[in-house]
Amino acid sequence: MDHSPSIADVTTALEAWAPPGSAQDYDNVGLQVGDADRPVTSAVLALDATPEVLAEAEAQDAELVVTHHPLLFQPLDSVTADGYVSHLALQFAEAGIGLYSIHTNLDAAPDGVSFALAERLGLTEVGFLDGFEDTLYKLAVFVPEDAFDTVRTALADAGAGRIGDYEACAFATEGTGFFKPGSDTDPYIGTAGGKVESAAERKLEVEVARWDLGTVMAALQDAHPYEEVAYDLYPVKQKNSRAGLGALGHLEEPTPL
Repeated sequence: MDHSPSIADVTTALEAWAPPGSAQDYDNVGLQVGDADRPVTSAVLALDATPEVLAEAEAQDAELVVTHHPLLFQPLDSVTADGYVSHLALQFAEAGIGLYSIHTNLDAAPDGVSFALAERLGLTEVGFLDGFEDTLYKLAVFVPEDAFDTVRTALADAGAGRIGDYEACAFATEGTGFFKPGSDTDPYIGTAGGKVESAAERKLEVEVARWDLGTVMAALQDAHPYEEVAYDLYPVKQKNSRAGLGALGHLEEPTPL
């Protein structure tokens, strides 16, 4: 049995580090050519996709090429042997070699391109030069006491509560929730069409990056025991500490340009 990871396994790991949603609007990142289910035993890394890179991948029996710059920046009207980009994309497809781009999302990632350059320069205490704005949300959800740890863990595992180098960050306050089940409901507490119920609940608050919202909200719906999950979601007006442009650090000694 082949236990090699698939292209999807490789790209999932890359995207956990550099989420595609953090890429610039003009960019086109992700799998550009290939079958995500194909097993990978060898991969080639390159700055750009070129005929020479494809030839090297074929010589190395690689199933995947990962580039920084995308080959496909703009949509193609056709994939034929006419034109450099179209022809090269066709050659990748015919060779059965996947092509994946990790571009401005890698520029924006912690320990990404800017951080690698800072390390080469000998900088210490490196952080983002400018964290992204308008990319954070606060999710506040009301959870019954007996399901609190389950929901909190599910949200953290889905990517909520990541602040700087910390993960699973959350805040909770205790309170009482009130609700009256309708006649066609299947309530967690009480009976359909019954009286107004009350429940000891905790308000769980977590920070979520824009690109993690889909995964986090799906995890919330799966983990929460209520038929109708009560939650608030609103933007946070502060800079993202886990995604941004450039890097800023300190030199051990003054260095001339």
